[in-house]
Amino acid sequence: MLLCGHSFCRECINRSLSAQHQCPQCRADIPEKGTCLPTNHSLKSLVEKEVDKQRREHENVKEVDDWLCHEHEERLKLFCVTDQQLVCIICRDGEKHQGHKFKPLKEAAAPLREKLEAYVKHIADDINATEKLANTQREEIAKTKDKAQQLTTQISSQFKEMHQFLLKREDEIKNDLKHKEENTLEEMSETLKTMETALTESRVLEESVACVLEITDSERFIKSWTENKGEGRMKVTSSSSCGRRCFRSFSPEQNFCHSKVALTT
Repeated sequence: MLLCGHSFCRECINRSLSAQHQCPQCRADIPEKGTCLPTNHSLKSLVEKEVDKQRREHENVKEVDDWLCHEHEERLKLFCVTDQQLVCIICRDGEKHQGHKFKPLKEAAAPLREKLEAYVKHIADDINATEKLANTQREEIAKTKDKAQQLTTQISSQFKEMHQFLLKREDEIKNDLKHKEENTLEEMSETLKTMETALTESRVLEESVACVLEITDSERFIKSWTENKGEGRMKVTSSSSCGRRCFRSFSPEQNFCHSKVALTT
């Protein structure tokens, strides 16, 4: 507001005063410096009220437009049950809706509201039933995981026991085979020792008999044979195995090849 009492838009008056320092309405002089332009609060309040009024009117017009028939610009007061849509009175009498059933909005809203309420209740029941099934499924999943974990632990424990048993049984079988090996080797060594002793004796006997056979004189031959026989060095028999001895031979297969390993608890 200027000193002369006239009021203008602040932006507009600033632009005007920058060109000439006079009131645009009464042409009163306005000082160039030291001039403070106060705000006209009464005029500001009126302007704000007018702006708010225009905004509300614009919103109301838009809301009214939503309730107007786009074809006939009449208010939508009826509900076409056949087409399930809002119509105006002109639409009701038109050819497009000929033979259709119509209801006032309040009357049409009541059964629709009941259907929606029943549908919402049905959805709520479905949600509750599904939630119960989901909770049951979650419990089953948790039980299955626990059962699988218990079974895994049990299998690990059983296999650990089996490993321990097999290791123990392995040591027992190895020790048994070692004892059999020692016994068999001992018997075989005794047999070999006996064979070597018999072989030595047979060679001595062979030499003695050969010496007797080298005697060509019959008397001396008989005498030598008689002396050796008396000393037990020679013994003539009619058997084809004369001069031989029978020995039992041992082999590792006799004790190991036919042995059975039993893995019993």
